[in-house]
Amino acid sequence: MNLRLAIACIGISLLAAGCHREPNQAKAVPQLLRYRWVAGRELHYAMTTVDPNQGKPFTSERVIDVKIGPVIGGRTTAEVRLGCKNGVCVPQFATIPIDSMGAMPEDAPNCQFPVFQLPRDPVLPGATWSKHQIIENGRVILDSHFQFIGLRHIGNRTFAKIDDSFVLSRGSRKRPGTRSVLLDLSDGMAWQSTAKSDAEVTWQRL
Repeated sequence: MNLRLAIACIGISLLAAGCHREPNQAKAVPQLLRYRWVAGRELHYAMTTVDPNQGKPFTSERVIDVKIGPVIGGRTTAEVRLGCKNGVCVPQFATIPIDSMGAMPEDAPNCQFPVFQLPRDPVLPGATWSKHQIIENGRVILDSHFQFIGLRHIGNRTFAKIDDSFVLSRGSRKRPGTRSVLLDLSDGMAWQSTAKSDAEVTWQRL
């Protein structure tokens, strides 16, 4: 092979390498993240709590049942029932008005339903946003700093992974912590969520 042909071949190879894009390097598409409430729909989550107690962790499990009420203008009322799966526990009920971005009014209860505040605009991986939220009629303040990590593919499902660093304030007591959620893009609902603060709590959709 003469020198000109060799240089030409190298040039073609470099050009091809520059034009080739691996699947995992494909250009990211902005994602509009929304909860897509469907009236009458029922969701079921297993909630597992691991609580360090004198250095010895123990695990308790409960089931959360969620029923979506009428949907008007993207807003709905979620009926949340915290029941029992094993052991002895007292069922709890809560009714939460909520919109498609996860915003709740100040009189909303602090319930065991994994809902994150979603951004107003479409986001790319690495995007961040914050939310200052007052609930329980001012008794609880939740300051969250979110980041959209990117898309995750598990089986035939596609999820949006969102992380949150938060501070939960009740009076003078402040509890920092972290949360992470996988939002199922097929229906806009949380698939799995883990929060770490005084204890580690995981919600897994059933």
